[in-house]
Amino acid sequence: MGFPFRKRIFALGILFYFFFQIPILAQFQGYDEANGSPYLAALFSKGTAVSDPMGSLYGNVAFINRNRQNYLDFGTSGSYASQTSGAALLSAGSYFQMGETWGFGFRGKPVYQRAFPIDSKFNNYAIQGFLSKSITNQLSLGIAIGPGISGRPGGYSSYSWNVSTHVSYHLQNFKFGLVLESPGSYRYDKYLGSEKLVERLPERVMVGLAYEVNETLQFYVEGIRTFWERAYFDLNKNNEIPRYPVDTMYTYNIGTSYGNRKHLQVLGGFGTEGKPTSERGIKQLYGGSIGVAGGFFPETLGPGYFYAVSLQRVGFGVSEEEGAESRFGFQLQSQFGNLPAK
Repeated sequence: MGFPFRKRIFALGILFYFFFQIPILAQFQGYDEANGSPYLAALFSKGTAVSDPMGSLYGNVAFINRNRQNYLDFGTSGSYASQTSGAALLSAGSYFQMGETWGFGFRGKPVYQRAFPIDSKFNNYAIQGFLSKSITNQLSLGIAIGPGISGRPGGYSSYSWNVSTHVSYHLQNFKFGLVLESPGSYRYDKYLGSEKLVERLPERVMVGLAYEVNETLQFYVEGIRTFWERAYFDLNKNNEIPRYPVDTMYTYNIGTSYGNRKHLQVLGGFGTEGKPTSERGIKQLYGGSIGVAGGFFPETLGPGYFYAVSLQRVGFGVSEEEGAESRFGFQLQSQFGNLPAK
């Protein structure tokens, strides 16, 4: 008795689906949502509710105008897994307070990355100008816009616009933050020499809450929804969308800071990180981080120079072949200007 005709058609359909679906899922396999700065990495945070300028410069820029100072900043970070070091990531930014309630700045930061395996690494950077404005004593708004560019072993993309809007709200000891980000679509006209590739990266909505217990102790909570269903990978006009389950597109983290950064501040965090796989899902990895921040040689250089050091481990309980990796970073910031802080 032969194999029923309907079952043959069904089996062929399944094979056809996986034949085309697995390659597209593999294109996004291992993508990470990069931390904007080592200070934020030490909190295991994207900075949605972090008001410290070493974090808000790369996270929620709506907070930064309330510090009433000017900033110059530089950071670098790296990663390590399977006895291999990943490429160094760089971040740099500046901010200038123009009046009592507003200012502007510039920042360059990694947005998405894939460090391992080395032969398929991927980096997406955004270089933005931004405005930060206090609307009331509690409410501040910000907007950041600028070109982004992606790089992979097959070459570099054309630029695309990375746009984000920022909201911060202060209520007594609580701070609320909201960031909406659209990283854009990137075109490679000669991918691997002759292929045409267009890649759209997913938008994100980030919501955060911070609670200041006292002048030295703060707690942070953050939730992120990454819209992978809006991403796509178009190779030679063959458009494919990764069909990940929606409930795997959420990540969460908590963090804390203790101390005074003018002297010494201890940072720590714990949370989840979603790592796309080639098996129709986003693997939720648990991770943790620790770091310190403080004045950088204040007796020699004087006040206004600060550093942050971070150490992060992602993938508790899984092997490095399954996505676990260690990350580390170092950041320097110069603060100047004498407007009294609010």
